[in-house]
Amino acid sequence: MRSVLFLALARLGVFLAVFAVLTALPLGVDIFLRALIAMLISLVLSVFLLRRARQEVGEKLVDSIERRRAGK
Repeated sequence: MRSVLFLALARLGVFLAVFAVLTALPLGVDIFLRALIAMLISLVLSVFLLRRARQEVGEKLVDSIERRRAGK
């Protein structure tokens, strides 16, 4: 549970950081377009920056599923 929460908060943090940078830049773009661009950039960054956290969540999920199947 803790690793899932960490991953969610880390992804939110990456998005907010990218959005803040895009908001600070003097672009002539609507705020919704900036948010969309920030989502796309943060998606790509999260793939690389949060790889270890994603793997940890995946491993814990597999362990949990295996324990449930073994209990039946």
